[in-house]
Amino acid sequence: MTGLIGGAPERAVHFFRFVLAWSRARWTLVVPDLKLPATLAAVQWAFLRAGGVPYRLVLDNPKTCVTRPKPHLELHPQFLAFCRHHGCEPDPAWPYQPERKGKTERSYRDLADEGVLDRTYADLAALQAAVSAVDALAMARVHTTTGEPPAVRLERERAKLLALPAVAFDPRVPEIRRVLSDCTVSLAGERHPPCAAARPRSSRSPSRTSPRP
Repeated sequence: MTGLIGGAPERAVHFFRFVLAWSRARWTLVVPDLKLPATLAAVQWAFLRAGGVPYRLVLDNPKTCVTRPKPHLELHPQFLAFCRHHGCEPDPAWPYQPERKGKTERSYRDLADEGVLDRTYADLAALQAAVSAVDALAMARVHTTTGEPPAVRLERERAKLLALPAVAFDPRVPEIRRVLSDCTVSLAGERHPPCAAARPRSSRSPSRTSPRP
């Protein structure tokens, strides 16, 4: 949505929320977009906050991660590599079954209920602070379903999570670009000069001189 950053009202921001199913512990991150690199970085950020990795990762069917939904499931290779790196099983929801991900969808209402979406903020850091404050309240409040605060149940659930990998996953997605005739590459609608190592060699053959007698 737009209009939350005072100095840049046209700037769009998105909210990524991660919820652990058993404890209901949750973390929300403000992200500039929902492209695959940002999504993978956000999930990795949530794993760090949780202190471990769940065995199963339930998600909707974002086109950045799921190239073809169930029953003929196909996942983006980078997303599949991310899950394999962390040892978790990707489990996208079946189409038209919102109850599979209700814990996450319903929880977004509190951002509006707490007035977070009715104010403007100096920058993304200020907006993130307001969002994190709402998360802190929810973590400390007794959950109506479990009868315990999520923060309390999280301490027990952490013992059941998979260990974080020793090496962090690089969420960047490599792209192949062709060098144009003017020795530039096109990226995000703009042309940029490639690095020296990537400059195309001249099509001319190097001149040769006959060895002196």
